Amino acid sequence: MNDPILISVLSLVLLLFLWLLFGPVVIQADTENSYYRAALPGVFSVRIVPVEGLFNLRFRIFFFPFTIDPFRAGRKEKKEKKTEKKRKKRNRRINARKLLKKSGRVLKVKKLEMDVDTDDVVLNAWLIPAFSVVNNQNIHLRANFEGRMYFLMDLRTRIGSLLWLMATTRKK
Repeated sequence: MNDPILISVLSLVLLLFLWLLFGPVVIQADTENSYYRAALPGVFSVRIVPVEGLFNLRFRIFFFPFTIDPFRAGRKEKKEKKTEKKRKKRNRRINARKLLKKSGRVLKVKKLEMDVDTDDVVLNAWLIPAFSVVNNQNIHLRANFEGRMYFLMDLRTRIGSLLWLMATTRKK
């Protein structure tokens, strides 16, 4: 049991598992530059890359990049199963209000910028003072009357925190 190779492999697997649970998850969206990305740094990254069709998904897993075109990928037909199993209904509903309320503790907004024109002059006029109340160091919301639409977001969270939030938020 004192095999150093086995101990080192198990240690690496444990470290990877801990990094997956407690490492930061980065979610970024920028409509001006068409940049959309979700990543667990050093382990996994996925980007939506615009192409002549609609878009491609560019993945990076452990520094190995590959691209998938979701609209041209070969789709296999699934065989229908004739045997039907009766499943016991479980009451595992999640209270959406509690989840939304608690998600503020789990999601960290590093940067949020939005420039919006609703094409309704009265609504835009009402949004200007509402946005000025919300604005702070990381959040910049603006209403304009010129037709510009822009959204930039940089969110951080941890998978372990999300799992804990989902486990503790049950409808009673």
